[in-house]
Amino acid sequence: MSLTSDEVNFLVYRYLLEAGFTHAAYVFGCESSMTKTGINGKEVPVGALVSFIQKGFQYMELEANLNEEGTDVYGEYTPLTARDILVKDIDELRVTVRDMKEAAQQEQQDFLAVGPQEIPEAAVRRLAGHGAEVISLTWCPTSNLLASASSDGTARIWDLQDADSRRVCVCKHAAQPGAAAADLTCVEWAPDGQQLATGATDSVVRLFSREGLLKSTLQGHRGMVMAVRWNKKGDLLLSGSLDGTLIVWDAKAGSQHKQYSHHSGSVVDADWRNNTMFASCSQDGSIAVCKLSDSKPLRHWQGAHKSDINGLRWEPSGKMLASCSDDGTVKIWQATAEKPLHTLTGHVGPVTAVRWGQGSSGKSQLASCGDDGSVRVWDAESGACVHAFDEHESAVSIIAWSPDATYLASGDASGRLLVWSLRSGGVVRSLQAPSTIYDLRFNKDSSLLACCTSEARPILVADLRRQA
Repeated sequence: MSLTSDEVNFLVYRYLLEAGFTHAAYVFGCESSMTKTGINGKEVPVGALVSFIQKGFQYMELEANLNEEGTDVYGEYTPLTARDILVKDIDELRVTVRDMKEAAQQEQQDFLAVGPQEIPEAAVRRLAGHGAEVISLTWCPTSNLLASASSDGTARIWDLQDADSRRVCVCKHAAQPGAAAADLTCVEWAPDGQQLATGATDSVVRLFSREGLLKSTLQGHRGMVMAVRWNKKGDLLLSGSLDGTLIVWDAKAGSQHKQYSHHSGSVVDADWRNNTMFASCSQDGSIAVCKLSDSKPLRHWQGAHKSDINGLRWEPSGKMLASCSDDGTVKIWQATAEKPLHTLTGHVGPVTAVRWGQGSSGKSQLASCGDDGSVRVWDAESGACVHAFDEHESAVSIIAWSPDATYLASGDASGRLLVWSLRSGGVVRSLQAPSTIYDLRFNKDSSLLACCTSEARPILVADLRRQA
């Protein structure tokens, strides 16, 4: 679609008339031969020129906020001033948006740059109720509801909307006929925050409402469920088991959509690339990338690592896949290549976890942790190590990024929790838990950090904003 010069002239002419510039409109109309255009003024709405300009500004603003692929807005939408749009081209506007996002996020997160390094006891809330160790926890994407999974056979949903809230929903996992009681192994919220999925030692996947009511009991595995993962749309749930199978479930129907049996060993971890593709890793040393439409893997890297694989994660855009292993390496893969893009070395001994963080610029960073007590941050494109944090004195079991990838939290076997600043390269917060930290997560605005352990009150929630 394009406007002719006659149509542009008519819009200007109408604007002059509507604004009361009668003489200027008359002169402009004569010089532009307005009477010869054949445009019916009654069909043109009042304020048409202003409306066109406003919509053009909105389009430029939207284009400046798009990510590199042009598929979605990265981070929070950033409005621009009319003067910026008038005097800058689209590349300059994108730089302006990035700078504004970084400045806003730095200002928002400054509460971690000041105050005591050691989190005060008054800022730590200890959640009691589970009768055994808590293996996994996760924040609801839409609110401050924290879900936890325990080997006591229950999941719990803790309402932490405010400091005085005491509401807890208990998601009970009744033993299946002829089976022992179910110890929970994993838990994950659906993207819309309306459903909670759990995996357990009884081979069953269960779906609960956010009120803790059992919605579906999904049976199909013959071994302990090691991972449950929702796709981004939230209509499909992926589970991996020690029986070597992966199952994709239709969450709405509560039924099996498809089963995969391409691994010869136990499935250790799995992760969605998008709504229709996922990757999985196994104790047989292989990594597979699958499409829902295909019965065989799109890519199957046999012998991906020289020892047990401990986990994998897709980079947020789906361009790269990271895996870690007991062989001391982290590897970065691309679904279209037969060999890894990078083999990252530096850890001494097993690498226990890998996690991607994505900041306001849209660039992703990869973090890893290991039994050597170190936490490392990598530039995934070059394969270079950009940070090596070595303040832990025991094996680091888990790491987690803040939502804006400004901070990285790590927990170790001695119960030491540290929060690192990627700006300063140092520790900005620390906390001593009573025992090994199994899992830890930031909430959506980075104000709360939760971790779980094996103690009587196994869940600790630290208010990072509170200084005393």
